[in-house]
Amino acid sequence: MMSVMRSFVKSKWALGLFALLIISFGVFGVTDPFSGVSGGGFVSAGERSLGARDVSRTLDQEIRSIREENGEILSQAQAAERGIPQAIVQELTQQLTALAYADRIGLRASPVAVAEIIDGAPAFQNGLGQVDRDAIARYASEQGYTVPQFETYLQDSLTYDYLRQAALGGLRAPEILSRPIITFLSERRTLTVARLTEASLPVIPPPSEADLKAFYQERSAAFAQPERRILAAVSYSPEDFLDKVKVDPADVKAEYDRRIREFSGPETREIAQFTAATQKAVQDVVDGVKQGKSLEAAAAATPGVTLAVLQVKAADLTDKAYSDTVFALPKGETFGPMPLGESFVGVQIRSVIPGEATPFVQLEETLSMDVARRGAGKLFDDSEEMVYDMVSGGASLEDIGSELGAPVIAFAPVDGSGRFEGGAQPGLLARHPEAVSAVFALSAGEVGQIVEADGERLILRVDTIVPARTPAFEEVSARLPPLYLAAKQVEAAEKAAGGVVAAVQGGKTFEAAAAAAKLRVITLPEPVTRANAAGLDPAIVEGVFALNAGVASVVRDNQGEPWVVRVEGIEPGGANPDPQLVAQVSGLVQQSLTRDIGEAFSRGVTAVVKPKSNEGAIKAYLDGFTTEETP
Repeated sequence: MMSVMRSFVKSKWALGLFALLIISFGVFGVTDPFSGVSGGGFVSAGERSLGARDVSRTLDQEIRSIREENGEILSQAQAAERGIPQAIVQELTQQLTALAYADRIGLRASPVAVAEIIDGAPAFQNGLGQVDRDAIARYASEQGYTVPQFETYLQDSLTYDYLRQAALGGLRAPEILSRPIITFLSERRTLTVARLTEASLPVIPPPSEADLKAFYQERSAAFAQPERRILAAVSYSPEDFLDKVKVDPADVKAEYDRRIREFSGPETREIAQFTAATQKAVQDVVDGVKQGKSLEAAAAATPGVTLAVLQVKAADLTDKAYSDTVFALPKGETFGPMPLGESFVGVQIRSVIPGEATPFVQLEETLSMDVARRGAGKLFDDSEEMVYDMVSGGASLEDIGSELGAPVIAFAPVDGSGRFEGGAQPGLLARHPEAVSAVFALSAGEVGQIVEADGERLILRVDTIVPARTPAFEEVSARLPPLYLAAKQVEAAEKAAGGVVAAVQGGKTFEAAAAAAKLRVITLPEPVTRANAAGLDPAIVEGVFALNAGVASVVRDNQGEPWVVRVEGIEPGGANPDPQLVAQVSGLVQQSLTRDIGEAFSRGVTAVVKPKSNEGAIKAYLDGFTTEETP
């Protein structure tokens, strides 16, 4: 592993190592390999701890990464709505536990290994190839660390990578696991199929009343009605408190000021860009500026250097590495050299001009609603204790609804899936299927447990139990004619397809039997595999792989239509499988093994280390994203 790292740090991408190390830990769900600096508060494991500062730093990095990758600007509250802070806490806890385990077994990356990474990175070297300690300090500061913290960060990164390599190093999907799957998926079958046409089926005459009565008697069980229940509900969410929130205009303006960058266009920077054909020329200019010369004087004194003052936006600089560098440097910074095309470039940041912000008046209504929603969410949370107390105290739904200002909703009888007799399903019951199932264990008049899901709070009560029954013929007679015709059509289709199979079994050729029944014969141009269905319905493919060669049979597609199929030939799989299929299967098996071993490792070290969590502190931190934020 270290030989790979030594090779890597010689490349121009070495600065990205620190992010790539983090990404490489994805098997174990790790986002930031540096923890314990801030002294804990959330989780402790061995001598290590995790606190709010660690989570907040990682959250800021994630938000910045999202912005850089797709241009989306997220606030911390919006990130919380997506569950990002919650996931970070969980991921950092897993990582912390693994590093505590490394401490326990005496595994630790050496300071020499850390020094090799830092000293070998071109971004941290001057023009003479010497380590630039100022560049290291500047980069560490940009990431929110002191230099010692940054070194510890890298040491933890390498230590965790040692653990990962120990668990997964050299892991390859064994052929004994992938070969059976490849053989199964690559078996080839040559098919001839016949499909029904309109001419294959007779015209079904309209049914008489006697026909309908007979049809009803044959299928009376299909008309049986299950037990249904008449339910009442009180359901409310933060949206129901919006009318109770008084929004202070000053709070709206503060919200705008706090999120101003979110509403601003891309910033413009005035830069002095100096280029030359050689790295040394650019380095000489940088050295001259560090010695106290003006950039203009240093550039004029260096042969072959071209100096230009430009006003640019990030999109104007087509080289992404250069653009990222220019827009990461602080005002007044002089940086270089770095390769740009066939030459080398340096840059000095002269000024930073913020992007034009959307006027407050245009956003006031939207921001006012954001502030109101945050206030409504707080009122929703504050109502929790009151509602639980009222339910446990036996209060009626009407009293609870009155206290909340929410109506009591009455539903027509529903079955155990929350559907009315006609099959329709109210959205409220569709969102909470487990709550509906639970109330079918209650007696009339009983109230179910409070359900909390998707930002909604629901209480259901059983008002009336409607027993199961089978309706009389007279009640369903109006619905029977189309059902009768559809059933007879299916019977005719089954008879036609079955007749072709019987004729083939009786000695007719497949083509002659199909033509006699007016079925359309289709000869597929190439064999079918389970991995390549050649456009056939998946149910047809599944059916034909259960047949023997030379046998004609009826196989139904996913819509229930019967097809007549004959397998003309079978070529066993595995002999000369498609290389793409082999790669796909091996990759999937590899991913599965990697995931399983990673999860087993994570659970194993957790059992050994036994991390301790302060759930109250974690909850308070996460809840802070949905309450008033400090400007």
